[in-house]
Amino acid sequence: MLMKLFCCGVTLRRSARILGVARDTAARKVGWLATQAHHRTHIRNIDDGGIITSHVQFDELETFECSKYQPIGVSFAVRAKTGEIIDIEVAKKSAETRKGKSRGWTLDHTKAACESVMATVRKCLKPGGTIATDGSRMYGAVIPKAVPGADHRPYVRSEVSKEAKDDPVLNIAQNKRANHDPLFMVNHMCAKLRADISRLARRTWATTKKLERLQDHLLIYTAFQNGYAIV
Repeated sequence: MLMKLFCCGVTLRRSARILGVARDTAARKVGWLATQAHHRTHIRNIDDGGIITSHVQFDELETFECSKYQPIGVSFAVRAKTGEIIDIEVAKKSAETRKGKSRGWTLDHTKAACESVMATVRKCLKPGGTIATDGSRMYGAVIPKAVPGADHRPYVRSEVSKEAKDDPVLNIAQNKRANHDPLFMVNHMCAKLRADISRLARRTWATTKKLERLQDHLLIYTAFQNGYAIV
């Protein structure tokens, strides 16, 4: 029950209140659930070949710890056909503001997180499989090394040209291409994460206080999204 509440937009404190337990009790259960979800369920499923695919989509989501001056990156990969989460990793991002840098947020660990996710993707991707991403230069440097032989396809959203605005036929054709989303599944997952995890919502009081707790929350959500039974 706690797992379902925690993965449906309910905060930890409110989940504890609904279940009639202390907040500290619910917090301890969350740590246990995260361990079960990742090490004893998801990793075992990956090692046993439970997720084998030829098409993976990868992206990053940005959030923060305590305040917007302390940004965090969430790197994750999904199976394009089913939306199963292959791996998800949290890492600090370097702050762009002076206030953030004064708090010590000067190092960027998102590349290491990307490499960690790709190490898991390598176990699931068929030889010559496709990894679709956006146009970030970092992905072009990391993916060929982490997953040799993979077909990396970076996509940049196309815009309707000025000439097409005066030509109805050309306008329709270009709009159709512009509206096609080759990264639909990973973008859809970003939206689901924002909606289903209270601390990732755009406007919320339930902000992340510790990086590790966000990672635990995401590991539990991975089990929930992939349909694992945790006992």
